[in-house]
Amino acid sequence: YFDDAMDDMAYDNIDAVYEDGYMFGFSEGKFAPDNNVTFAELVTVMYRLAGTPKVEEVSVSADKWYLTEMTWGKSKGLIDYAEDLPEEIVTREDTVKMLYNVAVLMEADVSAAEDLSVLDWFHDSNDISPDATEAWCYVIKNKIILGDGWAHLMGNDTLTREQLSYIIARSSYRIGVNLRNSELWNIPKGETEITEQPEDSAVTVFSVDRISNRYLIENEKGEYICTTSE
Repeated sequence: YFDDAMDDMAYDNIDAVYEDGYMFGFSEGKFAPDNNVTFAELVTVMYRLAGTPKVEEVSVSADKWYLTEMTWGKSKGLIDYAEDLPEEIVTREDTVKMLYNVAVLMEADVSAAEDLSVLDWFHDSNDISPDATEAWCYVIKNKIILGDGWAHLMGNDTLTREQLSYIIARSSYRIGVNLRNSELWNIPKGETEITEQPEDSAVTVFSVDRISNRYLIENEKGEYICTTSE
């Protein structure tokens, strides 16, 4: 769909979030994967992740495309709206906090947030804001964000659209409403429409991501892993 993401390592994630209706591109077939994410973009993606709920009254006083989305975010306590906020660049920690709060809002399973031990894996965990601790534990435990490969979370760093597509692709089956194929999501644990179960009897199919064609597997240790269904 996007000629500026064809050679990108995250193409599968970009394709998935586009197909699901969570993220779209710009004019002339551009996704702009290296662009930093603004609050307007992040709140819009979270609004879509929540199923584009009806907003009764637009309260954000600006003639902009993000009126409905920012009004929703403000009404749910996801943002403290200010006139210049929509164009501000988000950090990784901003994203983690908002994603976790949306998970709570959607009544998803957020029990992973209780496992503080996962923070011991990262050298910069002391830099986490106190009010973001549970959110970080949630995304780490659920393997939504795994750091930079050298055990750093980099919470104060900015976030690109490519990175956001990865985060949303990894979290949508847990908390999202698939806007185009909702009947294919949220398959109860232990149930699946896939006719052939994985050969390993020690694992259980938890859910099926039909866009990226992957099983979400729970192994005997209670850990989640992904594997292709082909």
